[in-house]
Amino acid sequence: MSWTTDIDTTDLERVERPLPRVMPPIDLAPARSPFYISQVPTTALVSADAVRNFQSPQLPSYRITPPQPLTIAGSSTNATPTVAASTFNILQPPAPTIAQTLTSNHVGYQFSFFQVRLPLNSNLTISTYKVYRNTTSVNTKATVIDTITHNPANAGTPIAIQDAQPNGVTQFYWVSAVSTAGVESTLTPAQSGTVSNTSALNSNSQLAGSFHANSVNVSFAPTSSSTLSNNGVTATITIAASSNLFAPGLVSYNSGTVAPGFFGTWFVYTDDPLFQGGAVAYQSTSSTPFAQVGAEGRLPFGKIITSTSSATGGGYTGGTTGTGAGGGRGYIQA
Repeated sequence: MSWTTDIDTTDLERVERPLPRVMPPIDLAPARSPFYISQVPTTALVSADAVRNFQSPQLPSYRITPPQPLTIAGSSTNATPTVAASTFNILQPPAPTIAQTLTSNHVGYQFSFFQVRLPLNSNLTISTYKVYRNTTSVNTKATVIDTITHNPANAGTPIAIQDAQPNGVTQFYWVSAVSTAGVESTLTPAQSGTVSNTSALNSNSQLAGSFHANSVNVSFAPTSSSTLSNNGVTATITIAASSNLFAPGLVSYNSGTVAPGFFGTWFVYTDDPLFQGGAVAYQSTSSTPFAQVGAEGRLPFGKIITSTSSATGGGYTGGTTGTGAGGGRGYIQA
């Protein structure tokens, strides 16, 4: 039996044979992370026995060995890359304002300041206030003498500062605000210049001077031989302008008159508890000399005996007429 190969295939449809499927190699490396972009070749390898650290989709799940650092030109060693540090500005808080400038009181110095009031949209928070002191007007050498906690509930109430200092010791003061971030404001001076210290006490806690005592308890002497006069025509007593010498210095008083109403023996005095001198209100009494020391702050100007003849009194001589005429208090009459 013979085979024939002459077959007519013109009416047959061609069927394409599928291509053979190629299996991936066993050591196929995972795809590179889409988040890793590099312009240099990487030596990253996947270790077959690496520990799986991640289970997130689209991320490598194996620990990858990092690439070696690049070699710097001209260097024999590899340089370790460094991360640039980011910088940001910490705002400085505003400085406090002075409510009452520096003054001297009976114990030393005092002043007051207002707390800082920040706007509602501010990112700052005030923590404390610092009070500085120095014997000169240079704040760079000032030292902190007090730290006060910020109290938002008393934002409109001044904070009073008192500092006990012996009489004559001059000090300068400043105040600043400190934020919760530890940033301090500029220092606000409590005074515009030197403020004299008129404290009543010295460094031994004694009265710094006679002017800090009451004038009834202070010795003095008039510098004029007589200060009181009467012309013998009317009973009016004239007090001449004069000065009284105290231990701290002279205090001068203006002239004046008193009109007792009739002739007689009169004691003249005035009240000047602050030793200010100048124009004062003179008074007179004829009852007893005790009225000259009958009130705090009273200064006696002496005694005069008036009559139909002219007369003088007071001063350090006690006058020219009258029996027992006397001068001012607190000195030995000449």
